[in-house]
This record gives sequence, structure tokens and C-alpha cells, in this order.
Amino acid sequence: MIDLEDLKMLGGEEDKLKIIIMENQTKKITLKAGNKYSLCTCGTSKAIPFCDNSHRALNEKELSKSSCNFRSLKITPEKDVTIEVSSKTWESE
Repeated sequence: MIDLEDLKMLGGEEDKLKIIIMENQTKKITLKAGNKYSLCTCGTSKAIPFCDNSHRALNEKELSKSSCNFRSLKITPEKDVTIEVSSKTWESE
């Protein structure tokens, strides 16, 4: 799975992830074949659109108030692909 630390360590031009921030918090990202990506669904990640596991603290904090149980969305593309992703939980920058 590619997490925040893996993103920092990716080498060469062809291995770099391309992230383009578009209007209304839509992110355009290029994913490499065979790599497992974890995308944020809670909106608290410091690496949006990628998950940094900050949902775990949010789930613990909110569990007493509701049935909050955020988890990341996992994607493993079969070929290199560029996708657009968005979530209403992601705050405007």
C-alpha cells in the first residue's frame, strides 16, 4: 500500500505521482499499475486525496457520539491510469 512516507520516497520522473487540484476539491491523480493506493474518506488527512490514517483518531473521538467508522478507500489499478476523485468531507483549501 502506498502511504504518506511512500509518496516521499518514490523516485524517477516516471514513478512520481501526478496530483492536480481542480476546482471544488476534485483531485486529478495518476496511479501506477500494480500499486495499492489508499484514499481518504474522512477529510482529516494531511495528504488529501491520500489516507494518512488520521481517521483512526476521528473514529475513536466520534464513536461515543455516533456510529462513526471511517475507513480508507483502497485502489489497485491493473494499468497506469489518471482518475479524478472528490469527497464532500474534504475541506476547501
